[in-house]
Amino acid sequence: FACSNETFKIPSKYNNLQRIGYCDLPNYKDKEVILTATYEGMQEYWSLGSVEHCEQDLSVDFDTREYYNNMPEQLKRKLNSKAKYYIVTAVGSYEKGNQNGYGHLNHLKSRFIVTDLLEVKVVSR
Repeated sequence: FACSNETFKIPSKYNNLQRIGYCDLPNYKDKEVILTATYEGMQEYWSLGSVEHCEQDLSVDFDTREYYNNMPEQLKRKLNSKAKYYIVTAVGSYEKGNQNGYGHLNHLKSRFIVTDLLEVKVVSR
């Protein structure tokens, strides 16, 4: 997909994981994958989206809560910088079906639970 000309190396421990885009998430529910997607929003309302054209709105929270304390500082700085949006590549799994919802005020229908953040590209305003 559009991010295939990456400037970082995927660690070899992830060689057996499938690399997917946002629109592929429903096909990999509860399976560990490498996802590249946009991360955008405003104020507290952020969610994942597709790098390429995708007709689906999966309403996906980018859940880093369990991983955040282990996240490398340079990636934290990137995610906390001002940006129009980010392009993220992360290892994790897609979960759907919580009746309460996900994200701020539970406004999202599903989530991508991050176990390792590999790259963050900041797209400036």
